[in-house]
Formats: sequence, structure tokens, C-alpha cells
Amino acid sequence: MAHHLLLSHGLAWQALRADDCAVPLGIVLNLAPVFPATGSEAARTQARIDDGTSVRWYCHPLFPGCYPSDIVAHYGADAPVVQADDMQTIAQPLDLLGANNHSRHVACCTMPIACDTWPSTPPPWLTHASRAHASMATCSGV
Repeated sequence: MAHHLLLSHGLAWQALRADDCAVPLGIVLNLAPVFPATGSEAARTQARIDDGTSVRWYCHPLFPGCYPSDIVAHYGADAPVVQADDMQTIAQPLDLLGANNHSRHVACCTMPIACDTWPSTPPPWLTHASRAHASMATCSGV
């Protein structure tokens, strides 16, 4: 489902630009930073998977132009079937990247834990935002 969501955004951007749309175009993503609950190898592995499925799965197609290979392997047969031009369509130039950040995600090997406190380090997705002309924090709810 995420693949077709990203693909539809790319097709919409192409159509809007073809129509000489003067409004800045971008996308808003829910990007909660993911941290392991403990220093155990299992928690670190789970944090990498959780980050891959919730953050990198949406950022990588937009910026590097591919899905993260570790998560494609994790999904196995459930990974999306990507057609020849899909990634080029998805990776349209962005005028802005909006980020919803309501909490962080602490991953452990048994269950996810939502936390309301923020770490002192910046979220890892900020390194990808430099490809957009602008980035902004947004809020879509309450």
C-alpha cells in the first residue's frame, strides 16, 4: 500500500508541474525517531527494522530513489512489486518536506513502546531533508 501511495504522489507532482503549478510541492510524513529500549542486540535489531518500516520506507524512495534493501529483505515475498519507472516517478524533486513528529518510538524485541519525551539527538531523517528546498515541522491533528 505504501508503494502505491508514494507512486500516486509522484504522479500527482508530475501532473501539477505539467500544468505549470506555481505552488510549492512537497509531502508530509510521520517521522518518529526510533531508539532501542536496551543495548541488547535484539533491541538494536528491532529498532533498525522499526525505523526501516516506519521512516526509511517512506524517505528512501523519495531521496535516494530506492527502498531500503534490509527492509525489502525483511518483507520478503510481501515486498511491493516495483515496475521499471516507479522509483523515478516517486523520487520527484520536492520543494518542501513536512514532518509530523508527535513522539519517539522505543523498540524492544517484544513490543513497541511510545514515549512522550524527546532524546537530545536530532532525528536521523533530518539528514535526508537537505534534498528538499525547505523542510518544516507540521501537525495534522489535535
